Amino acid sequence: RMNRRRLDAEAIRDSLLAVSCRLDPARGGPPFTDLAVPRRTLYLMSARTGANTSDFGRLFDRADPSLIVAQRGQSVVAPQALFFLNDPFVSGTAKALAARIVKEAPANAKARIKYLYALALGRPPTKGEIDLGAKLLAPSTTGGPDPLERYCHLVLCTNEFLYID
Repeated sequence: RMNRRRLDAEAIRDSLLAVSCRLDPARGGPPFTDLAVPRRTLYLMSARTGANTSDFGRLFDRADPSLIVAQRGQSVVAPQALFFLNDPFVSGTAKALAARIVKEAPANAKARIKYLYALALGRPPTKGEIDLGAKLLAPSTTGGPDPLERYCHLVLCTNEFLYID
C-alpha cells in the first residue's frame, strides 16, 4: 500500500497535454519558456537566475536549479487550485479535450462522459457521476460557454487527476 502523492510538475503538465491529444512527443530541440508550447515539460527552460523561468514550475514544486536539495518539496497550496481554475493553459486544454471527445466519442451524453472519465481519470464513471454529468451537459438556453468544455475543465481540476492513489 502506498500513500497518496501528487504528480510532479512535469507529469501534471504532460498529462494535461496528453489527455487533450496535444502532447508533441518529439525528442530533443531547444528549450521553451511559453507554457502553451505543446512540447514535453522536460524541455521547459530552467534558468538559475533571471526572468526565463516559468511560474508553473515554481508553483508545482519543479526542481529549482539554483538550490541543492536531496529531494523535491511537495506543497499543496491554494494558488495551485487557482491555477487550474483560471489559467488560460488549463482552459485551452479543457477546450481541446472537449473537441477530442466530440470527435472520438458517440454523440450521446452518457458515452461522452464515459470517454472523458476513461481518458482523464483512467476509470469508468459511477452512476452518480453519469447522472451529474448528464445534468451539466444538458443544453443551455442562456447560451454561455460550451457545457462539455466546462465539464472537461471540472474533471481536470479534480484531485483524482492530480494525485496517484
